[in-house]
Amino acid sequence: MSKLDDPQLHHQIKALGVAMFIPVSLAVGPLTGFFAGRFLMQKYALPVYVLFICIAVGFLASVSETIRVIKFLFKE
Repeated sequence: MSKLDDPQLHHQIKALGVAMFIPVSLAVGPLTGFFAGRFLMQKYALPVYVLFICIAVGFLASVSETIRVIKFLFKE
């Protein structure tokens, strides 16, 4: 059996790939909130606090996704 057929290696690579997703997830949520808030501000002439609300909602969504990924990592 070669090193590439080792199931432990496959598990470690899968865990590493899922763990590398966490920083991306934490960055994408607030960025999406920023762009959505900016769009809403420009399109409907809404006040600035709408931008901050959208960023906060994006951050909360990122945190919940990160928690879900961490639970998935520890489940395996």
